[in-house]
Amino acid sequence: MAMSRSAQFAVAPVIGPPESVSSDLRNQLIADLERRNIRVAKSAG
Repeated sequence: MAMSRSAQFAVAPVIGPPESVSSDLRNQLIADLERRNIRVAKSAG
């Protein structure tokens, strides 16, 4: 039976407007953390 593992990090918005730049940078940070086997929450909460 596989154990559910909770996220180690949640990434908040990194910079302000424009939203598309902030979103792209956040997504790149999440992808880099996940490549290093660091679990990241997909949403707050």
